[in-house]
Amino acid sequence: MVERDAQFTGFFRDEYPRLVRTLFLVVRDAEQARDIAQDAFVQLFARWRRISHYERPDAWVRRVGIRMAIALT
Repeated sequence: MVERDAQFTGFFRDEYPRLVRTLFLVVRDAEQARDIAQDAFVQLFARWRRISHYERPDAWVRRVGIRMAIALT
């Protein structure tokens, strides 16, 4: 469990800024982009045990974030 949390933490640190930048391009609001990214990572954390084994978990969280952003526009 601790190792899984450490893996997620490292992934979050690497990918969160990238996701926020991507989402900003969709919503054109930095605060909203950060909120959406946070929500996407909450969904990812709930499924991390499975998704961490995907070839590109970054693509999964990006897809979720973009879908959330589009739904708000």
